[in-house]
Amino acid sequence: PCPACTAPARDRSLPAVGPPHPQSRCTMAPMKRPAAASSAPAAKRPAAARKDPVPAKVEQVGQAMAGAEGFPEGVVAMLVGALPCSLALLKDERHATQEEVIKMAKQVLDSVTQKKEVLFEKSISELAEVQGVEAVKDIAVEDAKATVAAKAEAAAIAKDALQEAAGQQAAAQAALNDATSEQHHGDSSYNDAATQKVALEEALDSSFAQIKAGTCQNLKSTVESLLEFATQRGFEPQLLLSAEPALSKAASERGNFDVLVLDQFEAQLMGQIAPLAEQLSTMEGGKAERQAKVDECRTGLEGAEVILTERKAALSAALEAEKEAKVALKAAEAEAKAHKLELKAATAESDEAAVDLAEAKAAVEVFLELESRVPFVEPVVEEAAPMEEEPAAEEAAPAAAA
Repeated sequence: PCPACTAPARDRSLPAVGPPHPQSRCTMAPMKRPAAASSAPAAKRPAAARKDPVPAKVEQVGQAMAGAEGFPEGVVAMLVGALPCSLALLKDERHATQEEVIKMAKQVLDSVTQKKEVLFEKSISELAEVQGVEAVKDIAVEDAKATVAAKAEAAAIAKDALQEAAGQQAAAQAALNDATSEQHHGDSSYNDAATQKVALEEALDSSFAQIKAGTCQNLKSTVESLLEFATQRGFEPQLLLSAEPALSKAASERGNFDVLVLDQFEAQLMGQIAPLAEQLSTMEGGKAERQAKVDECRTGLEGAEVILTERKAALSAALEAEKEAKVALKAAEAEAKAHKLELKAATAESDEAAVDLAEAKAAVEVFLELESRVPFVEPVVEEAAPMEEEPAAEEAAPAAAA
């Protein structure tokens, strides 16, 4: 039999209540109708009978107790099965065993509520922790975005700087080309005059001097080369005719006329050297200026190339930094996305814990309501005292006339 239906119950602790009742609900034997009642006319049944809410409330309490931790499963099942014939009764209709069942059920229900309160507080704490981390993740994403923007701006600046350096290098190269071309054209006259002067000085100091001194080893070929050179230089034809025999004689065989011809030949050589020397002296300043300009342009080009190389390296480093920043941003966004899933799970767990706790508290309130339930007493409505009737109109008239 159901322990709640047996009386009296012995004093025992919760785990020693006994095996679970095989029935899910207590069943009470149907009561016999009194004989007097059989002769009485049947009461008129209302059109729509009101459903008794007690069984549903008892079931709500039983569902809240199911799965309670820290108690034998069989004991909890027995207590849940005994609720319909204990907690469902009015307070003054219960015997001691039923009160003991209700007391033990209250212990189980309180334990369930406390456990769910702990789980709820834990879920709230975990949710707050996850929410705090979410702010950190969001800040990390914003910081990563700012870093990407800064690195992209730095790369753009480096790219502009490289283009500027490339333009400067091209300008420096063009300036050097112009200076070199100017030097080439400007120095051509100087170099031509210098070449002529060197050739005249070599003819005077080498070939002519050896012939005049009589020390020339290859007299015939030397004389021929000297006369050919003099012809190219525009010496007087009469002088050249007279100079050939004079130059071809040995020094000891020359007469006064030969000496005179040689002096005139020498004067012709020296006469062409002097203006060339003066011309070169005049052109020396311009040549130096052109060389200085070329040197300056070459130095400028070298500096521009150094800057260009540095700017290329700077751009490469800036682009690599921008690439790394983008990779870091993707990682931060991935972490933030993963954390949002964690936050969603924590929120769902907290909401579920809140619902479970609310259901447990609601079951406790229902339990307390059923535990203290007493018979319903119709309120007594006192009848109002009858009011005195007002005097008739005709009686009131003489009084008004008086």
